[in-house]
Amino acid sequence: MALLPVRKITWYKISIVLLYFGFACLTAGMVSPYWTYGSKTTVDDTIVIHRGLWHVCHGHAGSVACASSLGDPPEWLKAVVALQCLAVVGLAFSAGFVVLLTCLWSFSRIPEVVACIASVVGFIGLLVFVGKTPKEEGTVIFHFSWSFALDLIGCVVAFVAAVIMALSNKNTPPAVKSSSQDTRDIQTVESINSEYAAHRVV
Repeated sequence: MALLPVRKITWYKISIVLLYFGFACLTAGMVSPYWTYGSKTTVDDTIVIHRGLWHVCHGHAGSVACASSLGDPPEWLKAVVALQCLAVVGLAFSAGFVVLLTCLWSFSRIPEVVACIASVVGFIGLLVFVGKTPKEEGTVIFHFSWSFALDLIGCVVAFVAAVIMALSNKNTPPAVKSSSQDTRDIQTVESINSEYAAHRVV
């Protein structure tokens, strides 16, 4: 029976922790409404606007109301949402598959491949958002905020986790039998040969 590749268990554990951390960051960043933030200060008040993939929030300082942004979103925003959803689903699948493999004491390269693809897909969605999102609305100038940064961190960490997992699962030479095992094998062969020779003499 073929031996499973020898795994560098410490780095493998680190990659699993990073994978779950990246998944959590990506999910939290995707659903939170702070991808962009803008404000305008007037003589009497401060107008605040912040946006996410799912909601647009606007109002005055200390009193901001959020509404769904999915009424009639532009095509590029739909693409960003789709890419981020694919990334989250991919990382969720990878994280769940890792747990399954660990419970079954089995081996597969699928989790690292899926995690790598998912992180790249999420990063592509971020690039689309950076290239298409408006930087200003009237006199309000928008800046990328913490939700965007959290999503970016999730993509980067998940990609690093996939790389570490791939390196920790890299094939190593098969384990060498111990000298005692070799001795037992030789003795077994010699015993069989002796019995065979005795039967031939008889």
